Amino acid sequence: MTDAGDLPATAAEAFEAARRVDPVYVEAALALVAARVGAKDAAGAERALAEVPAGAHAEERAVLGAAVQWVKGEGAGAAAAPAAGRPAEKDPLASLARSLILLGYRRTAFSLLEGDTRDATRLFLRARARAYLFDVEGLRADLERLSSVDRAAALDLTGKDPVVKAALRE
Repeated sequence: MTDAGDLPATAAEAFEAARRVDPVYVEAALALVAARVGAKDAAGAERALAEVPAGAHAEERAVLGAAVQWVKGEGAGAAAAPAAGRPAEKDPLASLARSLILLGYRRTAFSLLEGDTRDATRLFLRARARAYLFDVEGLRADLERLSSVDRAAALDLTGKDPVVKAALRE
C-alpha cells in the first residue's frame, strides 16, 4: 500500500484487496495471476493461480497457467492452448502471447515478449500488445524493429490491424 492511506500502489495490490473483499470474485483472481506474471513474480503468480476459484473459465485458467510456467522458467513445457481457431505455433511463447492478447491480458503478453528484438513473430505480437496499451512511442519503435526484420509483416500490421492503425492516429 502507498503512504497515501489505503490506496493500492500496484495493480496486484488492488486485485489482492478485491480478493479479500470477495474471495470468489473470479475476474480479480485471474487478473492477480496476470499481474504477478507481468511482474515476473513466479512464486506470487503460482500462489495466485492456486487460489483461482473453481468457476474460472477453463481456457483463461489454462493460458494463465502456461504463463505461470513460463515465468517459472518452464517455458518449453508451457505450451498454451492455441488461440481460438488457430493452429498451434512452433514457438510456445508466440502461442502463449497470442492467447494472452486475445483474452485481454495485453500487459502480461507485452511483459513476456519484452526484450526480444530479432524474432518477427514476437515483435509483431509485442507491437499489437503495445497498440492495445496505447503505448504509441513503443509501438513505433517496435514497428521500426519489425520492419528491419520482416518489412512485409510490419506493413501488414500497420495496414490491416485496426487497433494498430487507431493507436498510430493518436
